[in-house]
Amino acid sequence: MHVPGGIPTQTIFKVGDIIKNQYILFKEIGTGAFGAIFSVKRTENSQAPQEAMKLEKVTQKHSFIYNEVAIMQEMQGKPHFAKCFQFGTHQNYKFCTMELLGPSMIEIINRKLPLRFNLHDILKFGIQAIEALKLMHQAGFIHRDIKPGNFVIGNTKDTAGIFYLIDFGLCKRLPPINERIIQPQKTNNFRGTLRYASMNAHKGIELSPGDDILSLLFVMTEFFVGKLPWANCYDKDKVLEMKQQYLNQNMLNELPQELLQIKKHILQLKYQQEPKYSLITNILRQTSIRYHLNLNDPFEWESELVEMRDVVKQCHMILQLKYNEDRNKGKKQIEILKLRQVGI
Repeated sequence: MHVPGGIPTQTIFKVGDIIKNQYILFKEIGTGAFGAIFSVKRTENSQAPQEAMKLEKVTQKHSFIYNEVAIMQEMQGKPHFAKCFQFGTHQNYKFCTMELLGPSMIEIINRKLPLRFNLHDILKFGIQAIEALKLMHQAGFIHRDIKPGNFVIGNTKDTAGIFYLIDFGLCKRLPPINERIIQPQKTNNFRGTLRYASMNAHKGIELSPGDDILSLLFVMTEFFVGKLPWANCYDKDKVLEMKQQYLNQNMLNELPQELLQIKKHILQLKYQQEPKYSLITNILRQTSIRYHLNLNDPFEWESELVEMRDVVKQCHMILQLKYNEDRNKGKKQIEILKLRQVGI
């Protein structure tokens, strides 16, 4: 499945570079409009777990990293959010280090055909995603760019079944509840990713928590059905028209009927209304019951990742044994040379 991303930005950094005399760039994870992300190791402690580092050029008008750090610090310690470790500057770049997480939804779904999630995995993911959005909204923020690339799983055996919400560069703080206006402002600025953006985003209307959830519903639909009707359309007005038509008609034929209650609830929300998160998660749980699915069962990929880790561990053990053997052979050869030199 191809999922659109941002336009990559070149950075001056490469694998092996030292940042702030504290981190060594180990592997490039990705690039985007903001800059680049690397996995890094601490120079003073090679045994410490790897971390992720995001780098952004200081000259950008809007600092995505500043937004990122502010929100990660606000969400620190909450489930479904990565830990933030350090923020600073290096050679005209801002950087932040955070917990290194695992692959995104895109990487998971592209691992094998038919490039879809089964119903169990969609429902289980949906519950976790709603839990993450609820925590963010109640902390006073909206994400404004909900898409598959911004949901990743953990990087360990114990967290391979946990989704984390990432990338807060477009997030915005909500006004306090007692100061929220009844009618949203018209900004005329498009926020988000075209394929998953809400209708309000298309219309340039200030976004609210309900818009995040509608984007999530588009993500869930795509990963269950396989493709959204507007996936290959890049005209903003045409995509808006197709979304409105799909929500009114075609969606009825492609999703379990229970999920349409979520759509109905979202579209009925007024701008200042808080979504009923418990209603949405209950609908997802009730759907699992009707289809005899146990949401305590692991995701489909969890057992695969365990097997892959076992293979990697075996390879590492074999390489270590070979390294030890070669080192011992080298030591013996050195000893023989020394003996020859003294005439023995």
